[in-house]
Amino acid sequence: MIKRGPSLEDFIRTHIQFFQDPLVQAFMEKNHHWGLLRAAIEQEDQASSDILNQRFEMFYLKIRMIRYITTLSRFYVKTYDQSQRKQMAMLMLDAPSDAEEEEGKSRGDLVPAEGPSSDDAIAREVQDLLPTADMRKTFQAFSQKKQIIVYFHLFFQAKDQEIAEMFGCTPQNVSKMRRMAFAQLRGG
Repeated sequence: MIKRGPSLEDFIRTHIQFFQDPLVQAFMEKNHHWGLLRAAIEQEDQASSDILNQRFEMFYLKIRMIRYITTLSRFYVKTYDQSQRKQMAMLMLDAPSDAEEEEGKSRGDLVPAEGPSSDDAIAREVQDLLPTADMRKTFQAFSQKKQIIVYFHLFFQAKDQEIAEMFGCTPQNVSKMRRMAFAQLRGG
């Protein structure tokens, strides 16, 4: 009796899950791959097995490269789109003015500034803004440095960093003095 080797159909039935993989199905779509597989299994041909392995490795590397390029493309398209949207959504006042006008100026620089509000037009000192006599007394009791900090904060909306540079101290110190001054004015 002649010993018969496993057939391709038996091999497929035994490894059904492997052959249902989409990657393997795409590789096996080419008919000559089925012929190489049949020769490797039924005839136990080592050369056919080596060729099939080599072709599958090349196929797999090609698929991985395509996936990598697709991922990179998606990333670059997304970042490019975001940068384009940022440039497209640029505020019109920040856009450079026409070349005929002075260089370096934006349209926002050409818009005239509003005059002081009616409250600011009347009030020229912090004491004019304080509603009670007790608050005025408290403010007059402040050191000159604390009075100047409150003045610049209220009338010029100066930042702590700017005021700190004027006095040669830290912004934290200015912030602390400003908070203490307002707390004292509130009566706290």
